[in-house]
Amino acid sequence: MTKLMRTMNQVLTLSFACMTDLSRILACLFFFCTRSGLKCNIHQNPQREELIQATDVIVWDEFIASSRDCLDAIFAARSLNHLQGKVMLCAGDFKQILPVVKNASKLQVLEATMSKSPLWDRFEKFQLYGNMRLQTTGSIEEKTKLIQYSKILQCVGLNTPDNVNVFESVSANDFEENNPLRGDDDFIKELIVPAFHNFFDYSDHKESPTEEELCRFENKTNKALITWLYQNERGPVSDVTEDTPIPVYDPVVCGKRVILAATNDRVNHWNNIVGARNPSPEFNLIADNVFSEVDDDLGHLASMLTDRVLEKYDTHQVPPQQLRLKVGDICIILRNIDVDNGITNNTRVRILKIHAKRIRVQTIDDNPKVFNLPRIKFKFKLAYGRSFELTRTQFPLRRAFAMTIHKSQGQTIERVAFDIQEPLFAHGQTYVAISRVRNYQDIAFIVKKKNLTRSFTDTGILVGTPVIVLTNVVYKEAIRASSLR
Repeated sequence: MTKLMRTMNQVLTLSFACMTDLSRILACLFFFCTRSGLKCNIHQNPQREELIQATDVIVWDEFIASSRDCLDAIFAARSLNHLQGKVMLCAGDFKQILPVVKNASKLQVLEATMSKSPLWDRFEKFQLYGNMRLQTTGSIEEKTKLIQYSKILQCVGLNTPDNVNVFESVSANDFEENNPLRGDDDFIKELIVPAFHNFFDYSDHKESPTEEELCRFENKTNKALITWLYQNERGPVSDVTEDTPIPVYDPVVCGKRVILAATNDRVNHWNNIVGARNPSPEFNLIADNVFSEVDDDLGHLASMLTDRVLEKYDTHQVPPQQLRLKVGDICIILRNIDVDNGITNNTRVRILKIHAKRIRVQTIDDNPKVFNLPRIKFKFKLAYGRSFELTRTQFPLRRAFAMTIHKSQGQTIERVAFDIQEPLFAHGQTYVAISRVRNYQDIAFIVKKKNLTRSFTDTGILVGTPVIVLTNVVYKEAIRASSLR
């Protein structure tokens, strides 16, 4: 610790022109792929280049979530003089989600992590041990719960059950047939956390239910879930009964709470359900679409771009063809709008007004900012016929009552409902999802029968009520790489 403080004092006493948060401007740098790897072409953005050149201290938050190629490319940029004479202060957690590599194997993901960079050994590493949340908690009871939750998170993050707070399930349900991790128990375990007793069971308990019965059961469970998530009182799921009134829609409360899921399909499902509660009139905002750099003088290709066709070309990185929004909706921004003021990709906002050419929004944080969003252009490849690129002009927004686990990384949320009906598939997903809240009483799980068990320890202990089985994926190689040396 003394060594850390001495190093920090050296950093803080530097005579520097400015301090730059690289995590906020990284997406504004120009990267392009070559045969030899990713390159940084920052001279295309002279203002950013000048800012980094004039900086003495560079802070890079959520460092571990970025690919090592970004680090290598920045250091290799000649116009930045290989960052000579600059101090780089990076913060991250290898227990969280690693860089996203599309359709990659475990080895390919590990190869993209920061610890595989040739620059990794040049960093001096420090580990933080103090639980800052304990300093803001007054009662002994709350501190005891926070300490227990900290132990739970540590066990889940390292995938090492302690048989006190976290157990390994020995009667866990088999993985789905199409799960790519099925059978690879080297880095995947199914864990039981007795403290996690809040869950909403979407299992159908009748052998042959009718479609009407299924719909009625799902609506009943949805009502209980929404009531627990958005009510003012903190309490267990068991306190919510059929007589408990559903809370009135409040955009301020909705902005502080969220449903987390592993896939975009589940996120869209929950956004539609929660969005329907907003009593404001809905606006259907139609995007403008054109093919990019395609010879179509006679308009044959353009005539194929009907609304029905364009609805199929939907990706989570681009707003939909028909963007349905209401005043009071909670949304996420899909592009960097104003980096200097923190209006960046993945920022959650609340809609204040909707106009044909602009949408007025307010950020959801301790220092809310109000600003107008115009329609902007998005370029993306079509799912079929990858040679065609489409330019879509649309407001850079998507509903965000629900979010993917990846997009929630780095956020602290007041209350969370965690959908685990679909198998988790990436390193750190479970750890990130359950660590978004400050107290384990503020998280509930959305499950089906396959996510529940009664026998959960290697000694064969049976419990009277079902308990949740958490699929936990952890790459031990990534954890070992983070050890201090």
